[in-house]
Amino acid sequence: MPFVLSDWWYESILDEDYEYDSTECQEQIKELKNMSQEEILKRYGDDSRVCWECPFDRALADRNYCFFAILADVRNGRGFAGISTGDGFNPIAEVRGLPEDVSMEIKRENDYWSCDAHSHSYFTLKELLEYDWEQKTIHRGIIDEREYARMLATKSISPMYWAGTTYGPNIKRIFLADMLDLINGKFQRDPNKRYVTEFEWGETYREAVGADYLEELCTELAQYGKPEDVRIVFWFDN
Repeated sequence: MPFVLSDWWYESILDEDYEYDSTECQEQIKELKNMSQEEILKRYGDDSRVCWECPFDRALADRNYCFFAILADVRNGRGFAGISTGDGFNPIAEVRGLPEDVSMEIKRENDYWSCDAHSHSYFTLKELLEYDWEQKTIHRGIIDEREYARMLATKSISPMYWAGTTYGPNIKRIFLADMLDLINGKFQRDPNKRYVTEFEWGETYREAVGADYLEELCTELAQYGKPEDVRIVFWFDN
């Protein structure tokens, strides 16, 4: 698996034997930089003085806003323009910023994003595994007649399609009880209107993020080392 080596990595390896700014030290760093990753792993893979940094984009690339809220309090219980989407989540930890020993490559990437990035943080796989994913939250959103009819027919307790809010001259918001009557033909219908209603539903944090998604993420991260040694560094775009 590919990894990134920071200046901290070289300092950890060489400081015991050389002054970092010395000619000898710089020659040793040049020699290390010319090594293949296989050679470096063979020589230093079990060295307790160093850490390894690996690009990891796949599992965090999807816009899973429930997961974002848990990771860093991003859009937590609110959507675009601050619209309420529910009670939100208890984040794993407060936003921590970038770790001091992050690699130069990640620093450059962060500089590239500049003000278009926010909520920089990090945590370990151990923290992710020990987090209480069985906590429960309440979601809140707007569903239309078709979606509520589908839920009733399938006995589903949560919608597949919903929005934080909806507007328009042809939109008419009604109470949930009236929506049930509308579907059952007991509510006077205006054929020129699209009927919507507010709906609330509860689920565990694991269900909100996606149980399969979470399992795949933790399984993939586990291949990099012990849970306490695997650190995830991340931020979000605007």
